[in-house]
Amino acid sequence: MPWKQDSPDSIFMVEHWESLRNLEQHQQTDHMERHRTAIKHDVVDVKIFVLEPAF
Repeated sequence: MPWKQDSPDSIFMVEHWESLRNLEQHQQTDHMERHRTAIKHDVVDVKIFVLEPAF
C-alpha cells in the first residue's frame, strides 16, 4: 500500500471530542500538564491532527 507508513516508535491515538474548544481546554488541565512533565524525557515530538467526518 503506497500510503502506508511504518512508524515502529510511534503511538497513534484516536479520540472523539465534542468540540475543538473542549480539546483545547483539556490540554490546559493540571493532569495534562503533569503528564507532559512526566514524559518530556521520553517523547521526541507530539503531533495532534484534528480530523473531521467525511459525511
